[in-house]
Amino acid sequence: WARPENTSVNYLDETHYADFAAFAAAFAERYRGRVNDIIIWNEPNVSFEWGQRAPDPAAYTELLKATYARAHEKNPDVKILAGALAPNLAPPNSTDAMNDLEYLDKMYQAGAKDYFDTLAVHAYGWKAPADEAPSPDRVNFRRTELLRDIMLKYGDGAKNVALHGIAARHYVEIWRRREKCGAHRRRLERPSALDQSGDAGGTHPKHNRRVRLVRENKLD
Repeated sequence: WARPENTSVNYLDETHYADFAAFAAAFAERYRGRVNDIIIWNEPNVSFEWGQRAPDPAAYTELLKATYARAHEKNPDVKILAGALAPNLAPPNSTDAMNDLEYLDKMYQAGAKDYFDTLAVHAYGWKAPADEAPSPDRVNFRRTELLRDIMLKYGDGAKNVALHGIAARHYVEIWRRREKCGAHRRRLERPSALDQSGDAGGTHPKHNRRVRLVRENKLD
């Protein structure tokens, strides 16, 4: 009943914003003292998350306006988090996504400032170095600083920023390789009772090659 037939589960039109707000308010009241933060939507600047529609920061701001007062009426202590935007470099007028910096700026233009308590952000570093400087044409960890700059631009610096998501594919892969290398090294330092030769665990050619590489410090 809450969405047209054959639409995505992420679809929410403005005629049902009041229903969403009522649910959020009931949730805030029921879990007062246990759940202190409620994030309104996830990555609304991506078509997939916005019900397979073009991202619309003004419409999202209307959702914040509908929800904020209702939730605080039922639970004055609750914190309403906005944003949780997907960092991206989508070109202008794309229907698949909207650049997160542009989206946040347009949220403020639509009057979002008074309808959220904290900005939720996603810090996706991907393969960029962790300390790479922020730049509008780069998706990296420090891109969140540019979102903060937009908050300051609109006089919203008193609010906190909450890290809602973090990802770094490159460093995770390096960590996994180092963990594997460390496991082989530990086996090498503690040979099993079945193999006192120092080859730590068998005669399989692949295994013995790994042991040799560990010994020679060539496996990273």
